[in-house]
Amino acid sequence: MKKLLAVFLAAAMTFSLAACGGDSGTKETKGEEAGTTEAAGSEAAETKADGTGAAEPSGSGETYRIGLAAMLTGDNALNGERMQKASEMAIAQYNEAAGYEKFVLNIEDDLTTNEGALTAVQKLISDGCLAIIGPHRSSAALAVSDTVAENQVCVLVGGTSVAIDGSNDYMFRTRASDAIMATVAATFCKDTLDAKKVGILHASDEYGQGGADAAMAFFNAQGIEYVDCPHNVNDVDFTSAILECQSGGCDTVFTWTHDAETAIIYQQLATYMPDVNKIASPGLTLDNVLNLCEDSWVDGAYSVTDFISTSTDAVAVDFVKEYQELYGETPDLYAAAYYGAAVMICDAVLTCEAAGEVTPQTVRDAIAAAQTKTLPTGDFYNDDANNLVHSCVIAKLNGKAPEFVQSVSE
Repeated sequence: MKKLLAVFLAAAMTFSLAACGGDSGTKETKGEEAGTTEAAGSEAAETKADGTGAAEPSGSGETYRIGLAAMLTGDNALNGERMQKASEMAIAQYNEAAGYEKFVLNIEDDLTTNEGALTAVQKLISDGCLAIIGPHRSSAALAVSDTVAENQVCVLVGGTSVAIDGSNDYMFRTRASDAIMATVAATFCKDTLDAKKVGILHASDEYGQGGADAAMAFFNAQGIEYVDCPHNVNDVDFTSAILECQSGGCDTVFTWTHDAETAIIYQQLATYMPDVNKIASPGLTLDNVLNLCEDSWVDGAYSVTDFISTSTDAVAVDFVKEYQELYGETPDLYAAAYYGAAVMICDAVLTCEAAGEVTPQTVRDAIAAAQTKTLPTGDFYNDDANNLVHSCVIAKLNGKAPEFVQSVSE
């Protein structure tokens, strides 16, 4: 852990110290009542770099609460588990560096629903968290938007929809926007797949429609024909849309939808259009999807995603190694993205602590003032729409194994 953390701690003070003015702090003195907090005292927090167990506190110091709203139950529970593990790993690294439990992680299950996300965020705010990691889904992020703005506590969300547009000063995006990823996918259709007519199968919610709109804007500008085939979230039969693409002469299929729907679409494409070129949204690289698929359904397909564990980038390589050593499994985009979110928050707290004022507002301001920091999913820095990530990865499926093709920055 020490090697990777040293890189981030060295960059922590690149935040603007001027961003850290504000009111009284939300913090605790070590040894105060922890309430209902779930500390980063899981396997991650209990493991030192030498594997000998939890670090002994070196003395008194301030303790800061960070929230996590994760999809721990529902149809995205595996992804939520990766969110939790990566966040705990980051917290444990910072606690090890401090020599005591400096950061405490409050964890709430958002149930993979918008209502659950709102309840989780409200609970984390009431618990006094300085900032919150998650929720993940675009619709869930939009559902909590007014609440975090009213309470002036920032969230670092994973929703990639273009509807998350930077208008909320307390919402930061910790993954590349669909405006980036879907445009990269559409460009790949033209430049690499030589697409002449594209079938666009997409969810009709904020996430799917936003990605489709970005792709269609690109295809319109390039004079590439397409067939627009929206579907409802949780639909299970896409044969009519696939047959429409087939009869329309589509040589490429572009899918931008959720995990369960992606697996079904690829099963049905294997039946009706087995030889068509295929490119998908990030979910195609996830175990959550691939565990539902056979090799032949996805082999040779492409995906535009946040992170691939086979990346040769030095920071990504170190992250993969440390995550595997800690959990005995390979990290995916959820682990990489939310590890980055936790690092951004911890660094902001350290910067504000050095400036003498740690509050939800000063932490928000420090994140907003973030300078370039290299993390597993690429270079993080804030822009005028509160986007922290500005690059993505193209992967190709070899059987069900995603392989790194290239990284693309906006």
